[in-house]
Amino acid sequence: MRYIFIGGAHKSGSTLLARILNRSTEISAFENTGAPMDEGQWLQNILMPDTNLGELLFGLSDEAHLTESDLNINEIASGLLRSWNPYWDLECKFLLEKSPYNVLRTRLLQSMFPDSIFLITIRDPRTSYMAAKKTMPHISIETYFDNWFSIYSKFKEDSKYLNTYALVYYESFIQYPKKILLDLEYLLDVEVDTQPGTCVSRSADRDYMEAWNRQNIKKCPILNLYDYCC
Repeated sequence: MRYIFIGGAHKSGSTLLARILNRSTEISAFENTGAPMDEGQWLQNILMPDTNLGELLFGLSDEAHLTESDLNINEIASGLLRSWNPYWDLECKFLLEKSPYNVLRTRLLQSMFPDSIFLITIRDPRTSYMAAKKTMPHISIETYFDNWFSIYSKFKEDSKYLNTYALVYYESFIQYPKKILLDLEYLLDVEVDTQPGTCVSRSADRDYMEAWNRQNIKKCPILNLYDYCC
């Protein structure tokens, strides 16, 4: 079996990407499971879900970052597959699992499933912060930015050990969805639906940026951090 693991900070477009790729007849992802966002983290009891790790702020938890040396990989892999296999079409070329904290577990997942491909979504932290405020209205800018930087700086270091991965930039995805999906089609060597239609909306991102600008924040070091992580 070949696996695709999608991850990224919350509100970075991982759910959107997973649902579009699931339209391919060669990719099987979880759907209609009853679990929040059909994420694999809720369909197993082997690894802690992100609600135990700070949820949207899982990047600030040391326990969220797992590598190949942290666990008994054979036992964990067997447990995950027993939990996930009933939700996949095992005849497909790729089996896809999406959970945000996968971004901090790429090395662990690769050690268990060596032929995996990792698709990591990333979004401008200003707009993702404004989106996150809908769920956590009292979250501070400093806390959210610390979380965002922790997630992507750790992934940047982990990526040196990965065989195959791609960063999917949310802004590029909603601006040029067909181009991004064609790139992924080439990477995966499967036929992908490159006409995502109305599920890709530019207006929400624009509204979030306008909301950010209305805060009139004079100094924002996150822009340099964005460049570093990318």
